[in-house]
Amino acid sequence: MQNECALTVGESRSNTGLDNLYQNKVDVYLARQSEPVGLRAWHWSIIDLGECSADLKLGPTIIRTWSKQGGLVYKTVEWNRGMSLASTLRLHRIVRRRIRLLLSTTLKAYSFSFTYNITMNGLLDTRGPAYAACRNGDWELLRSLIQRKKLGMMDTTAFGSTLLHVCFQA
Repeated sequence: MQNECALTVGESRSNTGLDNLYQNKVDVYLARQSEPVGLRAWHWSIIDLGECSADLKLGPTIIRTWSKQGGLVYKTVEWNRGMSLASTLRLHRIVRRRIRLLLSTTLKAYSFSFTYNITMNGLLDTRGPAYAACRNGDWELLRSLIQRKKLGMMDTTAFGSTLLHVCFQA
């Protein structure tokens, strides 16, 4: 059986009360939703091994939740309610990749959650032609490198700057 609502001229569907019931349920559901998206670094260590380097960051978890108006809200969780560990491994010569691992724990009421996120990007060489093309505004060279698959749009420097960041910093 389909749920149909016939409206006559002058009636408003929002007057039925059904919309208010559904809206309240959606508000309650969204208020309970949260997901870890990063961390506020308290401790940061960098290890350089020549062929590769890594950094470790530790700090309270930053979560993304919803407001009652339906907008996104970012909050830093108190340290005793959630901590995160992020590690970025940069392979300089072998495959030129940047691998990032984020481990997050959050404690909410009587539940404990553990999440992880792994991302891998190409490593943008700050001495290479793509970086120089961004700094100098040589869009033709940059376009050529992207079309020949010598460069990916999501490639980042060792510290996480994308091509767009480099262009705007020039």
